[in-house]
Amino acid sequence: MINYSIRIKKNTQCEVFLIRNFLSGKLLGNRVVKFLILKLLLLSAVLLLFLNINLLVAKDSITVVIDNNYPPYSYINENGDLAGFSIDLWRKFEEKTGIKVTIIGKDWNIAQKEMEEGKYDIIDTLFKNPSREKIYVFTKPYEDVDTHIFYHKNITGIAENANLKGFQIATKKGGATAQFLKDNGFSNIKEYGSDEEMIKAASKGEVIAFAIGKNTGYYFLYKYKIQNDFKIVPKPLFSNKLHRAALKKNQNLINIINTGMEKISNKELEDLKDKWFGVYQLKQFNYKILIYAIILLAIGIFILFIINFFLNKVIKNRTKQLEMERIKFLSIFDNADHMIALLDKDGYVIEANKITLETMKISKDQINMMHLSKLPLFVHSKPLSEKMNLGIEYVNQNRHTAKTDITIIDAEGNEKSFSLSLTPILMDNDIRYIIAEGKDISEFIKMTKELEQYKASKNLEMLVSGLAHDFNNLLAGISNYLIIIKEKNKDPEIELLLERTLAAYKRAANLVKQILSFSKGIQLNYSDVDIADLIRQSLSLNTAGKNVKTNLIDNYNKNIKCDPNLISEVFDNIIINALQSTTDNGKIDILLEPYKIDDVDFVSIKIKDNGCGIPREKIDKIFQPLYTTKSKGSGLGLYMVKLIVEKHGGIIKVDSEEGKGTTFQVILPV
Repeated sequence: MINYSIRIKKNTQCEVFLIRNFLSGKLLGNRVVKFLILKLLLLSAVLLLFLNINLLVAKDSITVVIDNNYPPYSYINENGDLAGFSIDLWRKFEEKTGIKVTIIGKDWNIAQKEMEEGKYDIIDTLFKNPSREKIYVFTKPYEDVDTHIFYHKNITGIAENANLKGFQIATKKGGATAQFLKDNGFSNIKEYGSDEEMIKAASKGEVIAFAIGKNTGYYFLYKYKIQNDFKIVPKPLFSNKLHRAALKKNQNLINIINTGMEKISNKELEDLKDKWFGVYQLKQFNYKILIYAIILLAIGIFILFIINFFLNKVIKNRTKQLEMERIKFLSIFDNADHMIALLDKDGYVIEANKITLETMKISKDQINMMHLSKLPLFVHSKPLSEKMNLGIEYVNQNRHTAKTDITIIDAEGNEKSFSLSLTPILMDNDIRYIIAEGKDISEFIKMTKELEQYKASKNLEMLVSGLAHDFNNLLAGISNYLIIIKEKNKDPEIELLLERTLAAYKRAANLVKQILSFSKGIQLNYSDVDIADLIRQSLSLNTAGKNVKTNLIDNYNKNIKCDPNLISEVFDNIIINALQSTTDNGKIDILLEPYKIDDVDFVSIKIKDNGCGIPREKIDKIFQPLYTTKSKGSGLGLYMVKLIVEKHGGIIKVDSEEGKGTTFQVILPV
C-alpha cells in the first residue's frame, strides 16, 4: 500500500483544486485514495465542531451595551436599575448558559459610538439596515417592532402617514426612524436626544407629531398623562425587528448568543411577553364547544335584545315622566317665595333654592355640605348658631317638625325676622333628610308694630284732645287770677315774678294749642328763622340753674324756613332728655353744619351728651308713642319730636352707646 502525504494551506485555491481532483480520481485513480480523502474531510468537520465548542466554553462573560431609555425593552426603573423585556431575556440567557452577562445602559447615540470603538461585546435593541450591516453581524431577530406616527388630536384629516408630510415630525436622534423619514420624503424632521425627551416636549406643546415604536410611544404618553391628547396613524410607518449585534470580527460570539437564547423555552418567552406587553396567547381549545357556545350566546343575545327593546320603551316612558316631575319639582323648589334647603340628618346642606342663596349671600358651591349653624346669617351669633344645633338635635330625637322665630341683623345692618321650620323625611323608619324652611316675616312684624302704633296713636289723639281741653280751661282760670294780682300789686319784685309767670303761661297756652292741633293733625306756620338762635333760647330756658356745660358750634350761619314754635319743642325735648341722662358735670355739645341729600341742601343739628346712653335693643322703640325708659316719663316727647321733624320733611337719627352717651341728629330742609 502506498501512503500519500499532501500538505495544503487551509482555504486556498490549491486546497479546492486538490479536493476536486481527489474526489474525481484524476489525481489518484484508486478507491483507497478516495476513502482517505473522505476520512480527512470527516476529521476536519469534527475538528471545526470541537473548536466551536471550545470557543463557547472559553467565553465565560459577555459585556452588553443597551439603550437606557427604550421602554418596555430597556429603561431605568424607579430604583435606578435597568429593567425591561430585553433585560429579562439576558437574565434567562445567563441562567441557561452559565455565562455572566454585564449589561450597561447608555444614551443610544453614545452606546452606538462606544460599540463601534470596540468597548463592548454586544449591542442590543438594534434595527438592521444597510449601513449597520457594513459594521455588524446580527443575531436572529427576537421581537417585531412597528413604528408609527402619533399626532395631536387637534390635527384633522389624517388618514395615512403621507398626510403628515407637511408637518414637522419629531424622532429620536441616531435611530433608524430618522433615516427612514428622510428617505421617504419627510423633510421637516426634528431630532431629540431620546424618546422621553421628545415626549416631554410634546407634553409642553412643543411637538405636535412624532415617530416612535408603538409600545414605547404608549409607555411615555401614559407616563406624562397625555395619552388622550394624541392619536396614532393606524398603518405603521415601517416595521422592523430587534436584533443583537457584534462587530464583524466576532461572528463566533453571535453563534454563542443564538445558541444560548434558543435554550429559552416558548413558555418562558410567553411569560415574559405577558409581563411586559400584556400579550396573552390563545390556548388550545375544542372548536365544537366554541361553536355551541357561539350559538347559545347568539340565542341569548337575541332574547336579551327583545327583552331590552320592551324594557327600553318602559324605561323611556318612565324616565320621561320622572324628568317632567323633576323639572316641575325644581321649578317649584327654585322659584319658591321663601327659603328651602335640603339637609342630611346631621344638618349639612345638600341643596338650597335660589332665594336661600340670595338671602345668605352665598354661592351654590360654597353652601354645599355647609352645616346649618355655620350659614352666614347664623354663624356670627352664638345664640342663633346654638339654636340651629338644638333644632337639628330635637328633630332627630323626636322625629317631628321643630319651629322657631328668629330676628337677625343682616350685612347692611337691617333687622330681619324669620319663621324657621325643620321637618324630618323618614325612609325605612329612619330619618334620611331634613327639609329646612325659612319665611321672611319682617314685613308682617313691621305691619303688626305699625298697627299697634296706629292704635296707640288714635288712643293718644283722643286722650291728648281731652287733656288739652281740660288743661286749657285750667290755664284760662290761672290767667285771670294772674291779671287780677298784677293790677293790684304795687311791689316791683313781685311785678317781675308775675311777668315771668305770665310768659310761662303764654308758652303753656301755646303748647296746649299745639297739642290740640296735633290731635287734629299738625299745621305748620312757616317763618324765616335763625336756627342757632332757637337753640340758644332752648339752652337758656332748660339749663338755667343746672350744673352742665354747653357748647354750641354754628358752622351754618343761615336762616331756614320752619315753624319756630314746633322746632323749639323739638330742641326742648332733646335737650331735656340729655339733661335727664347726665349727672353732675354733664356736657352737651351742639353742632350746626350744612348737609346734602341727592344735591338738595339741608341743615344738620347734632346734639350730643355724655350721659348714660340707651340700650341697643331699646333704640328702635324710643320714638313709639307712650314708650319711655324713665320712671316718670310720659312717652310722648320723642314721639312728637319725630312727627314734627317728619312734618317739616326732615329726618331724625339717633346713635347711642351705653355708658358713653347719646347723639341725636336732626336734619331739616332749608
